[in-house]
Amino acid sequence: MGNPFIPGKIATVDLTTGTFTKFTSVGLGDVNGLAVDPSTGTACTTTEIDFSVEFYNLAKQTGFAQPLPGATNQFFSGADVEFDPVNHLFLVAQPNSSTSSSGSSIHVYDVSGNLVESINGLNFSNAFNVIPAHIALNPGKRTGFVDGPDVAAGQIQSFTY
Repeated sequence: MGNPFIPGKIATVDLTTGTFTKFTSVGLGDVNGLAVDPSTGTACTTTEIDFSVEFYNLAKQTGFAQPLPGATNQFFSGADVEFDPVNHLFLVAQPNSSTSSSGSSIHVYDVSGNLVESINGLNFSNAFNVIPAHIALNPGKRTGFVDGPDVAAGQIQSFTY
């Protein structure tokens, strides 16, 4: 568990050489989601305490954080992050939407950290789940799926981006 008052660490391992590196992150609190674009060496994370999304240049070990759109407190923290390798986009799940009056959202970012769009009208089923949302993508068709609204009944929701 991370310390909510100081940045955590980002670590990389080269599985060929065994080289391990770590550097200080720019987000506060536990990392809720992480995805990497291997073609650009860009990582995207979400953190709990500061309700932010972070983007890192792994080669330079640098990054920046920005609050999720419209987020004003920890209630609006992001969760799962997935990478679309065809369109070079990061998709960030937000169980409690900060861009809609109710429900959940997915925020789409490019690899430079620019918000492309917010997809509202979803309802992630995060009760009793360790990870509140699981995004599955079909990048060729720019479609995706998330759990809910009733995971016990095996329900999923689809979206396009």
